Amino acid sequence: GFPAQEITIVTPGGVVGDVAQDFVGVPHFNTGDEHVVFVRNTQVGQTVLFLDQGAYRVEKDDRGDRVVKPLDSNAVLVDTQRGKAVRPESPRLLRDFEGNVQQSIRQKQAMQMEMIEQQKREQSSFWSQVRRNKLLVVVALLGALLATWQLYRRSS
Repeated sequence: GFPAQEITIVTPGGVVGDVAQDFVGVPHFNTGDEHVVFVRNTQVGQTVLFLDQGAYRVEKDDRGDRVVKPLDSNAVLVDTQRGKAVRPESPRLLRDFEGNVQQSIRQKQAMQMEMIEQQKREQSSFWSQVRRNKLLVVVALLGALLATWQLYRRSS
């Protein structure tokens, strides 16, 4: 979506008085820091998608370019597509990161469109089979009705 100047993100844990509760994998943010955060809407509000894996720190490198770095984490990073643990991502320029995200979104949209087209083909092929085999469908329905009628007669 579009960048927001300020959003409120709900995360588990926190501090109330002298009591603190912390969760592994929950990102921590400091006021004034710049981040790229992938969020999802939940019943309790916006939360970070995949916890630490959905948040990145933005810093300037030696040349003054904005670089995206994954947050430091003790959590094991998992590739959900392959179900395997993976190495943390390497830092990369913000513009490259944005390009990678856009490419990933386009790929996901293309996959969704292909799935929809496949479903349409499967649905149309089912009904086209029924239309092509009207006589067979009618005979099958008559057979089912005859069997049901005979079962009804025997049970009476």
